[in-house]
Amino acid sequence: MGEYALYRQRRIKIGTCEDLLYLRWDQAHAVTPLPGGPDPVKHRDAYRFRFPFPDEDGTPPGMFADPFRALVLAGARVPAGVDHYSAECGGDSTALVQQRWLDGLLVAVCQCQGCEARYRLPQAADVAHVLFTLSAMAETAAADGDELDAVRLRTVADRVAAGYVHEDEETAGDHRDPHPHR
Repeated sequence: MGEYALYRQRRIKIGTCEDLLYLRWDQAHAVTPLPGGPDPVKHRDAYRFRFPFPDEDGTPPGMFADPFRALVLAGARVPAGVDHYSAECGGDSTALVQQRWLDGLLVAVCQCQGCEARYRLPQAADVAHVLFTLSAMAETAAADGDELDAVRLRTVADRVAAGYVHEDEETAGDHRDPHPHR
């Protein structure tokens, strides 16, 4: 079942069920809910939002090319305790795919690359391995002379980390954009 909203007076698809694959959190205030449709701001805790990949900055809601985009985290493994869709998937590599509001934090959602089971990283300590991996990937890109990719990976890391600043720690009380690098 598709989920739709209005953006600039046009009806756009923003996702399917709880997966708002065509809407980043930093865009949620730009859409108007349709009658009976999802309200991504009012009920933000009910949805997983598209991760704000830096190369997609400026892409309007509903216009993302690949709804299932993922950033594979080279060398990172799925943590113990994740319920895999297949018993053969333990220890598979992981990818960053979405964000979700949980207890006032905009937490990272990752996915097992073997079975595509998604899981949240609910606390800052849980996301440390993702940040370490992104940093290592950025260093490798820089060493290989790909400074553009290194900057992109550092920006992804900044955006992941920004989600773990608790709302009451933010300044000015504006919760619209936890991503400082748009």
